[in-house]
Amino acid sequence: MAAPKNSTNTTTSVNEPKVSDAELNKELAKAKTAFADEKTVKFSIPKVFAKDFGPTLYVGVNGVFVNIPVDGKEYEVPETLAQHAKQTIDNLK
Repeated sequence: MAAPKNSTNTTTSVNEPKVSDAELNKELAKAKTAFADEKTVKFSIPKVFAKDFGPTLYVGVNGVFVNIPVDGKEYEVPETLAQHAKQTIDNLK
């Protein structure tokens, strides 16, 4: 049986990162500007959490948002955003 014409296969969209490296760097630059007086910390989200969050974790504080890749790599993120991301991860436990 053929799939309906309007069907959507989400396998790719769910498993592929939603932002490119360039877009991520742009988001992080905006966040760092908004949180200019705040230190940045190295933050990573292990790949094991991709089943819970998808390819990125969207975190926002006071209108500043970033998509942190769920790929195990470290990224420099303003401390407040890292804390919120950590709380989100901790809520899964």
